[in-house]
Amino acid sequence: MFRKVIGAMTDVVDEARVAALEKQVAVHEAVCGERYRAINFKLNVVVGGIGIILTAVSAGDPFVHFLRRVLGGLVTQKFSDQEFITAWQKAGGSPRVMAAMTGIAERAIYARRERIEKGGGALPTVPARPGGSNVYSAPVRNYDKRRAVELHDGCAAIFSDAHWWPGVPLTTAHSALLRVIRTIKPRLIVANGDIFDGASISRHDPDGWQNLPSVHAELETVKAHMAAVEAASRGAQLLRTIGNHDLRFDRRLATQVPDYRHLAGMQLRDHLPAWGESWSIEINGSAIVKHRWHNGIHGSYNNVLKSGRTIVTGHLHRLLATPFTDYNGRRFGIDTGTLSDPSHAQFDYAEDAPKNWGMGFVVLTYRSGVLLPPEFCEVLGSRAYFRGEVVHEEAQPDQPARAATGEVAARPGGDFGNRVPSVRRGVDGGAHNKPARVQVPRVRAAGGAKGR
Repeated sequence: MFRKVIGAMTDVVDEARVAALEKQVAVHEAVCGERYRAINFKLNVVVGGIGIILTAVSAGDPFVHFLRRVLGGLVTQKFSDQEFITAWQKAGGSPRVMAAMTGIAERAIYARRERIEKGGGALPTVPARPGGSNVYSAPVRNYDKRRAVELHDGCAAIFSDAHWWPGVPLTTAHSALLRVIRTIKPRLIVANGDIFDGASISRHDPDGWQNLPSVHAELETVKAHMAAVEAASRGAQLLRTIGNHDLRFDRRLATQVPDYRHLAGMQLRDHLPAWGESWSIEINGSAIVKHRWHNGIHGSYNNVLKSGRTIVTGHLHRLLATPFTDYNGRRFGIDTGTLSDPSHAQFDYAEDAPKNWGMGFVVLTYRSGVLLPPEFCEVLGSRAYFRGEVVHEEAQPDQPARAATGEVAARPGGDFGNRVPSVRRGVDGGAHNKPARVQVPRVRAAGGAKGR
């Protein structure tokens, strides 16, 4: 009896298990059916889309080009750097043409080009013009990179940032420059950038209704002042570095009338044929003269530290030297000041803020190829001082400007043709056997930073 009861209970359990299993199978079949129908629908959509795209390609639909541009960035890495450069050359240096050729987005092309150029490559951009040639030509430098000069014994006078405007009287620093050049007879004279201002073609908006000089008037003024320096130089080598303001002259013409690039007069150097032009000048293989590099209050320090040699820069309008000594010896980071007057209209953009600038220039002296400590001609008050003497005094309201007078004595340490003024007679007209009475000049307020 007991066995019969146990057998009946086992049969009931088995039937329940079978029913549950059948239910699970039914649910699984239903789920798989839904999934199959969904996958089948998606495949039909993809196949249909491919058919539409193929039809659009044959019809030249612009939607295809849009799609290629959107998705083009995903395939840029399929090009090796060399393949990318080859494609760039075939496109004539035009990102737009290359995008049409390869289907890569223009933005992705620009990004890839930037990465390649950071690695040392050169991929210049050429605007895509209808009907233009897509034949690639190697880039040609428009400016000399560096000029090497030798100065074994002698002086080099280096000035910068004249920012000459027409109708502006000669500054004290400018007059002192001509006086010093005539006196010490340097063998090298360098205009270290920004002799031209280009106020009317600046990327900056004018200050209200300010009356800015025309390019023609500025250019004629620059030519006249540079000719005066040339006349005072008496055979010295004349060189010029390119300043950011000087570049305004060339850049405006290059962007507005590029088809005129080979005509005479379209570059600033065409108007200053006596002055050799380059980005930088290397003296004796150990000193670099260039218009600008690092900015800020520590600019000269960073320049001399990172260049590993004596370096002479302008741009910041400061007049100073920062010495630096390491295992390579002693060198200098030199700022060449400005020939202009910080109070003149060229700098009204500073809104009458104090300027930590210095009016003057620098003289480098070499003996047997060795650079001596740099010397400055600096304007203090109304007078310009060089080697402890007054070399020019600004005109007062009741008297004309006058340069220092007196005999010219050889500098101690040998006579190699470089002489300095010895002001035996004071500015007040005292006797030769009496020292000159020089009153303490009023120094202009200092501070602030270089503006534009």
